[in-house]
Amino acid sequence: MTVIELRDLAHDVTNNLLTGFPSAKLDEAIRAVTGADGLIAVTPIFTTSYSGLFKSFIDILDPQSLADLPVLLGATGGTDRHSLSIDYTLRPLFTYLHAVAVPTGVYAASADWGGGGESGSSTLPTRIARAAGELAALVAVSDRSDRVIDPFALPEGFSPSGSFRA
Repeated sequence: MTVIELRDLAHDVTNNLLTGFPSAKLDEAIRAVTGADGLIAVTPIFTTSYSGLFKSFIDILDPQSLADLPVLLGATGGTDRHSLSIDYTLRPLFTYLHAVAVPTGVYAASADWGGGGESGSSTLPTRIARAAGELAALVAVSDRSDRVIDPFALPEGFSPSGSFRA
């Protein structure tokens, strides 16, 4: 398991957005995410959406690199009022990238930490366990580990003569 803290890569992400080239440390993080069998993507919620650093990291990924990747979506925030942010910001983002998001998103509000764990209809540990089980089931049937993605591969049907076969 690899944990990537984006705050440690903030300058690298910004430099990549400006130059188009990742640092060695950022390249390692990108390869870890795009080569994973499953992903747990968690962001703090700011003004009802994911953080700018989170989105900037997603923006530097190849748009096809997360296709068919099982993803557990998670977020943290100050109040339960933003718990739907997973469904109206994160889920559409990962759907656009053709990732496979598990049905249960995990949102943790301040009330989940030390307040008895009661938030909504279930406790945080219960939501985490349910989402983790869904992620494990998707990873078990995923064929991502069988694929090799070559960023320099020629498109299918490419002909050396410069034309494409139909």
